[in-house]
Amino acid sequence: MQLKPDRLVGREAEPIRVLLVGERWEQVAPVIEALSNQGSFRFSRPIKESEFTGIKAANQNGAPSVITVGPDVDTRGLDLGLDQRRDRENPPPLLACITHEGLESAGLYEDADDFLVVPCSAAEMGMRLRRLALKSLDDGAAPVLTVGDISLDLTTYQVTVGNVRVGLAWLEFQLLKFLMENVDKVFSREQLLANVWGVESFGGTRTVDVHIRRLRNKVEIHGHTYFRTVKNVGYGMTLPS
Repeated sequence: MQLKPDRLVGREAEPIRVLLVGERWEQVAPVIEALSNQGSFRFSRPIKESEFTGIKAANQNGAPSVITVGPDVDTRGLDLGLDQRRDRENPPPLLACITHEGLESAGLYEDADDFLVVPCSAAEMGMRLRRLALKSLDDGAAPVLTVGDISLDLTTYQVTVGNVRVGLAWLEFQLLKFLMENVDKVFSREQLLANVWGVESFGGTRTVDVHIRRLRNKVEIHGHTYFRTVKNVGYGMTLPS
């Protein structure tokens, strides 16, 4: 099914702009058209993965609120980590559309901030797009969070450990931010999914485990332990001893 750009135009004054990257949209096209007709979303003309040249190029047609990639796109090849998405103050998060067969792909957790198993409903896709768009807005919190040697700047979206700058994917950043705002508290995996991801994830608790493991590998680089694991409960953040 071919997407028709003239039908992918929202009617609201400030719709959520969605940049589409990829060529395989057959399973998603009816949903995109339904969301477009609601007027809350404005979808770009789909571009090929090879044509993607970064956020600055995408901004020529209006800064996207969310980047959505099709099932044919390997997120690992798009260079869309947090460091590469800092071309504007609030870098757009990434939603990966995948097939059921793609659920076991290791690339799913590389750069995607959330993922959508297709085919899906318009309600599901709309909810995930809105959640990611809202997550990208500054919530008015303190501009810099500090725990031990870790500093998280909410203005520049930079994370440093001591004098070392650490590159994080968007949801790694959001998870670290949430835990730094709640030091010495322990959250179940379900609570973390609800507070950071916003909804129950198809990846389940595995999603949380993967992101905690990635944060440990990137942040605990000076021999300090910041993340606490409570067996049969979940995770928390603590000041290093």
